[in-house]
Amino acid sequence: MALAIALAALLVLVAPTPALAQTDTQTQDLYRNSTLERDQQSEAFSVQMRQSQQLLNTPQGQQADLIERQQREQQQLEDVHAQQLRDLRAKQQAAGNAGPPVMWGPRLETTPSGNR
Repeated sequence: MALAIALAALLVLVAPTPALAQTDTQTQDLYRNSTLERDQQSEAFSVQMRQSQQLLNTPQGQQADLIERQQREQQQLEDVHAQQLRDLRAKQQAAGNAGPPVMWGPRLETTPSGNR
């Protein structure tokens, strides 16, 4: 009888509880959001570096066209990143978890070399 009570008590202790499962889901959502945001920031930084190099290697008379094209590219990248975050949030909400708040990182701006 004592063994049955001890076994029952042990099962209660090791059985997953809804609160623990919710915390685990929130931790996973936080990890997914953080990973996505870190990847997006890294990608934005890489694009900014590439664009800066392009601008430095472009003759003065052609820089205006290049800057315009780079700004369109940055806007497209921002749109893709925003859609990725919306998709992730929708997936989390569909799973019954609104997820942690989205943290926005710094936005990199194109600065023409003549305006520094």
